[in-house]
Amino acid sequence: MINRNNNVGKKDQQPHLDIEVADLLPITNAKKRQIDNVNYLLIFCIAFQHLMAIYLVLKLSLYILNPAASSQ
Repeated sequence: MINRNNNVGKKDQQPHLDIEVADLLPITNAKKRQIDNVNYLLIFCIAFQHLMAIYLVLKLSLYILNPAASSQ
């Protein structure tokens, strides 16, 4: 992230960059596993949302086609 507030009127200086030390370190295997786990969780959540959307569309279509049968 570039902090542009410190260099107002200073043309000879580079903009100050807020860089954490952890950003400069390479990604370790544990960090990669953690990222993979988050990716799998996101994939599972998206798949679950798709299944729920399909279920609701089918339920709604059954209600539209035959409202008396779906109210039991």
